[in-house]
Amino acid sequence: MTALAMRRGDRVLVASAQALRSQLRDSDLLARMGGEEFLVYLPDATASDAAAVAQRLCAAVEQIRLSEQGEDIPVTVSIGLACVNSGGGTWADWLGAADRALYDAKRAGRNRVVVTHERTA
Repeated sequence: MTALAMRRGDRVLVASAQALRSQLRDSDLLARMGGEEFLVYLPDATASDAAAVAQRLCAAVEQIRLSEQGEDIPVTVSIGLACVNSGGGTWADWLGAADRALYDAKRAGRNRVVVTHERTA
Protein backbone atom coordinates (compact mmCIF):
# COMPACT_ATOMS: atom_id res chain seq x y z
CA MET A 1 0.00 0.00 0.00
CA THR A 2 1.34 3.42 -0.88
CA ALA A 3 1.70 6.30 1.57
CA LEU A 4 -1.02 8.14 -0.37
CA ALA A 5 -3.48 5.26 0.06
CA MET A 6 -2.76 5.04 3.80
CA ARG A 7 -3.27 8.76 4.18
CA ARG A 8 -6.57 8.55 2.31
CA GLY A 9 -7.71 5.64 4.45
CA ASP A 10 -6.80 7.47 7.63
CA ARG A 11 -8.73 10.55 6.48
CA VAL A 12 -11.80 8.44 5.75
CA LEU A 13 -11.59 6.77 9.18
CA VAL A 14 -11.24 10.08 11.02
CA ALA A 15 -14.07 11.72 9.08
CA SER A 16 -16.27 8.67 9.59
CA ALA A 17 -15.64 8.59 13.33
CA GLN A 18 -16.50 12.30 13.57
CA ALA A 19 -19.71 11.83 11.57
CA LEU A 20 -20.75 8.85 13.70
CA ARG A 21 -20.00 10.63 16.99
CA SER A 22 -22.05 13.66 15.87
CA GLN A 23 -25.18 11.51 15.83
CA LEU A 24 -24.75 9.89 19.26
CA ARG A 25 -25.70 10.83 22.79
CA ASP A 26 -23.05 11.46 25.44
CA SER A 27 -24.04 8.14 27.04
CA ASP A 28 -23.43 6.14 23.84
CA LEU A 29 -20.16 4.39 23.14
CA LEU A 30 -18.30 4.55 19.83
CA ALA A 31 -15.26 2.30 19.45
CA ARG A 32 -13.11 1.18 16.55
CA MET A 33 -13.11 -2.60 16.39
CA GLY A 34 -10.19 -2.79 14.00
CA GLY A 35 -9.67 -2.20 10.34
CA GLU A 36 -12.61 -0.21 9.12
CA GLU A 37 -15.18 -1.50 11.60
CA PHE A 38 -16.74 0.47 14.43
CA LEU A 39 -18.95 -0.60 17.32
CA VAL A 40 -21.72 1.64 18.60
CA TYR A 41 -23.31 0.75 21.93
CA LEU A 42 -26.61 2.50 22.68
CA PRO A 43 -27.52 1.82 26.33
CA ASP A 44 -31.22 2.08 27.18
CA ALA A 45 -32.25 2.46 23.53
CA THR A 46 -35.29 0.60 22.27
CA ALA A 47 -35.04 -1.42 19.06
CA SER A 48 -36.94 1.33 17.29
CA ASP A 49 -34.63 4.03 18.69
CA ALA A 50 -31.55 2.03 17.66
CA ALA A 51 -32.85 1.53 14.12
CA ALA A 52 -33.49 5.29 13.80
CA VAL A 53 -29.97 6.06 15.07
CA ALA A 54 -28.51 3.56 12.60
CA GLN A 55 -30.32 5.28 9.72
CA ARG A 56 -28.99 8.66 10.89
CA LEU A 57 -25.48 7.20 11.06
CA CYS A 58 -25.75 6.03 7.45
CA ALA A 59 -26.96 9.45 6.32
CA ALA A 60 -24.24 11.30 8.26
CA VAL A 61 -21.43 9.20 6.80
CA GLU A 62 -22.82 9.51 3.29
CA GLN A 63 -22.63 13.31 3.67
CA ILE A 64 -18.85 13.22 4.19
CA ARG A 65 -17.07 15.13 1.46
CA LEU A 66 -13.42 14.29 0.94
CA SER A 67 -11.22 14.65 -2.08
CA GLU A 68 -7.63 14.03 -2.89
CA GLN A 69 -5.74 15.28 -5.93
CA GLY A 70 -9.03 16.50 -7.40
CA GLU A 71 -10.69 13.10 -7.02
CA ASP A 72 -13.81 12.76 -4.83
CA ILE A 73 -13.65 10.00 -2.25
CA PRO A 74 -17.13 8.52 -1.73
CA VAL A 75 -17.78 7.32 1.82
CA THR A 76 -20.61 5.04 2.87
CA VAL A 77 -21.29 2.71 5.76
CA SER A 78 -23.02 -0.64 6.17
CA ILE A 79 -24.54 -1.32 9.58
CA GLY A 80 -25.45 -4.57 11.28
CA LEU A 81 -27.79 -3.93 14.20
CA ALA A 82 -28.30 -6.41 17.01
CA CYS A 83 -30.79 -5.48 19.72
CA VAL A 84 -30.08 -6.94 23.11
CA ASN A 85 -32.73 -7.61 25.69
CA SER A 86 -31.78 -7.71 29.32
CA GLY A 87 -32.61 -11.40 29.41
CA GLY A 88 -29.38 -12.91 28.28
CA GLY A 89 -26.57 -13.48 25.92
CA THR A 90 -22.97 -12.43 26.19
CA TRP A 91 -21.00 -9.69 24.49
CA ALA A 92 -19.65 -12.36 22.13
CA ASP A 93 -23.22 -13.42 21.25
CA TRP A 94 -24.28 -9.82 20.60
CA LEU A 95 -21.19 -8.97 18.56
CA GLY A 96 -21.59 -12.15 16.54
CA ALA A 97 -25.21 -11.33 15.74
CA ALA A 98 -24.31 -7.76 14.76
CA ASP A 99 -21.39 -8.99 12.64
CA ARG A 100 -23.61 -11.42 10.73
CA ALA A 101 -26.11 -8.60 10.12
CA LEU A 102 -23.25 -6.35 8.95
CA TYR A 103 -22.18 -8.87 6.32
CA ASP A 104 -25.83 -9.24 5.24
CA ALA A 105 -25.89 -5.45 4.75
CA LYS A 106 -22.71 -5.57 2.67
CA ARG A 107 -24.07 -8.42 0.53
CA ALA A 108 -27.34 -6.54 0.01
CA GLY A 109 -25.57 -3.64 -1.64
CA ARG A 110 -23.81 -1.71 1.11
CA ASN A 111 -24.74 1.68 2.57
CA ARG A 112 -27.65 0.21 4.46
CA VAL A 113 -28.82 -1.02 7.84
CA VAL A 114 -29.71 -4.66 8.49
CA VAL A 115 -31.39 -5.49 11.79
CA THR A 116 -30.85 -9.01 13.04
CA HIS A 117 -33.75 -10.96 14.41
CA GLU A 118 -31.53 -13.53 16.08
CA ARG A 119 -32.08 -14.32 19.72
CA THR A 120 -28.95 -14.04 21.81
CA ALA A 121 -30.21 -15.83 24.90
